[in-house]
Amino acid sequence: ALRTSQRLGVPISANKLCGPGTTIIFLGLGIDTAEWVINIPPEKVVKAMELLKVMRQSKKIRRSFVQSVVGVLFFLAKAFPQGRPFLMAMVSSLRVGQRYVRTTARLRHSCDWWASHLPSWPGRQLILDADWSASTVLGFSTDASRWGMGAVFGNRWIQMPWPQSVLAKAARKDSISMPYLELLALIIALRTWAGLLGGRKVLIESDCQPVVEAINGAWAGNEDMADLICEIADISIRHSCQIRSKHLPGVTNTIPDLLSRNQASECYLVQPTLNLHPDTPIMDSKMH
Repeated sequence: ALRTSQRLGVPISANKLCGPGTTIIFLGLGIDTAEWVINIPPEKVVKAMELLKVMRQSKKIRRSFVQSVVGVLFFLAKAFPQGRPFLMAMVSSLRVGQRYVRTTARLRHSCDWWASHLPSWPGRQLILDADWSASTVLGFSTDASRWGMGAVFGNRWIQMPWPQSVLAKAARKDSISMPYLELLALIIALRTWAGLLGGRKVLIESDCQPVVEAINGAWAGNEDMADLICEIADISIRHSCQIRSKHLPGVTNTIPDLLSRNQASECYLVQPTLNLHPDTPIMDSKMH
């Protein structure tokens, strides 16, 4: 290949040459065909950690520096997708015409999260990511109403009414944010059954399209929803599982819909094999 390049007059950079092997650095990221992962080269981890340390220790910092950090971390998120939702606090801190950015508690938390997880991140699966057929995944469905939430996982099920504090947080001027309640219902189901999901691909069905898009895009414009998306990333790392969502038409989301409206007894007409008693839903994010 070298002789051919020389004969054709194609310049070759010697420091970018590598011999035959199962690992290669391509476009700034490592590709390992033996382990089938994309990983982050150590020197890029070191650079990112230095940037995060500077931003974490500053009371306020130049806007251009934050933009630089966001650019670096967005690139690393190609190999570390769970880190993407934790970039929202950095992006939302950038305002037009602003020369300096104040390092709020929310911004410091994002820096701390990246700094604690990035050095030990083993890489992102390559080939296995592509296969999300029914035979390879665990799946459950969720739903929410103004009364409460419901979810079904095989023959397991949960339901609970919303505490007043949740309804207050979902309040938006003259209405209630159903996407927030739908996402919270999904998170409660994840907290409850997280121990059963280790090392698996998890496909969660929801009849709320904004929630499906937020989960699959690992991004939400609303801070309260963004915090819940971040929790999905934490659960994914803690239990070594991959989490995605799929839209399910409301008319076919029968059992979660009934559960979310406090009509559990009617669920047995649809699925007689449901467990007699529900699992206990985990509302507190610190308990799962």
